[in-house]
Amino acid sequence: MKSADVVIVGGGPSGSFASISLGSILKNSNLILLEQREKSGSPPHCSGLIGISGLTNLRLVKSLENKTDINRINAAEFVSPLGNSLIVNRKKKELFVVDRPKLDYLLAKQAQKLGTSFFYRHKVKNISHLTNKQGYIVSGLIENSNSFKIQTKIIISAEGHHPKLPQQIGLSIPSGNWFFPALQYEMSNIDDIEQSTVEIYMGQKYAPGFFAWLIPINDAQARIGLAIHPLLANNTRAQLNYLIHKHPILSPKLKRAKVLNSWGGFVPASGPINKTFSDGFLVVGDAAGQTKATTGGGFNIGSYCGYLAGKTAAKAITQNKTSSSIMQEYQKAWRAYFEPDLTLMKLIRRTLSFTSDPVLEQLFKIAGETNLEENLQKVSNIDLHGKEILKYSLKPITIKKSLKISPYLLKSFLRGIFD
Repeated sequence: MKSADVVIVGGGPSGSFASISLGSILKNSNLILLEQREKSGSPPHCSGLIGISGLTNLRLVKSLENKTDINRINAAEFVSPLGNSLIVNRKKKELFVVDRPKLDYLLAKQAQKLGTSFFYRHKVKNISHLTNKQGYIVSGLIENSNSFKIQTKIIISAEGHHPKLPQQIGLSIPSGNWFFPALQYEMSNIDDIEQSTVEIYMGQKYAPGFFAWLIPINDAQARIGLAIHPLLANNTRAQLNYLIHKHPILSPKLKRAKVLNSWGGFVPASGPINKTFSDGFLVVGDAAGQTKATTGGGFNIGSYCGYLAGKTAAKAITQNKTSSSIMQEYQKAWRAYFEPDLTLMKLIRRTLSFTSDPVLEQLFKIAGETNLEENLQKVSNIDLHGKEILKYSLKPITIKKSLKISPYLLKSFLRGIFD
């Protein structure tokens, strides 16, 4: 049976960053990462739109510029159910469109250079405490046939959506009702798109419970996709095809378009779980709900939480103390960075997902009359916009203009909280 100081389960960005963090601190430790796929980054599950400010914190900007940067975005056009627009122009190009499979692959390579052993095609099934509770046995299958067991002092769960391991030690997992099935086409021969502007299409008719997007790659090629709430719709491909052929604003742009490829996955919008640590155990990334519930984006936040988890795990190994008293330092650290924004974004998503199209149309009108776009332009870190939206919502002029629709928003909010 193999043994390790730390086992990371999951080879996505949060798992790789946990490995990079550990490898940077622990020079002579035995670090193992287990990934059920054949390689990191494939198949892709992400739209590939990432904020530069978060990448700067991760010290990745230069790497992206040189190897994975496809396009840059400075503006977002939000389109209402009836086709009205609200444009937020940040002036500076603060979003990268990236080659996510290549980025994930490069992160894995960096983690391996720093000393983490990656084992692909290893699917973890179970974990169990050692008899003295000073560590775990991690067990599973290699390519669904041969079994494996690894003894370790610490486990970092970076399993992504629908994690299995936290529940085995009594921790909660994100609600499945808030992991939205998503599908995206990469298309060419698109007319009338602005290369530096991402387009967001909102409304229950076209993207029930979430929104659709057009992310430009160049002036004629883009990624067109959507996510849907599983309680409001159940056929993602049919919904995407309907959007492409019937949306009054988007469909004319796509009359000559051709689908080059497609990929799907889940958009995580659950918000963070209450507890992300236990004795010798940490949860990071999508498995911990460390994503922006408003947009589903999680690369920057999940990656940085992975870095923080690695830092805490390294301290625990160095001090030979893996009890909850030291592991909880990780939760204190990530909450200091990302709360209350993550919780506020969760509450916004809970409301918007069940807001009807007529009420959403009124929200667009109010946003235009109260200069919402100016408030969003002031957000220093676009990954963390929850507090700025709250400030805007509490302005007297916003409250006054929202009084007529407030009962409908409250109804949507309550449904979002209890469903």
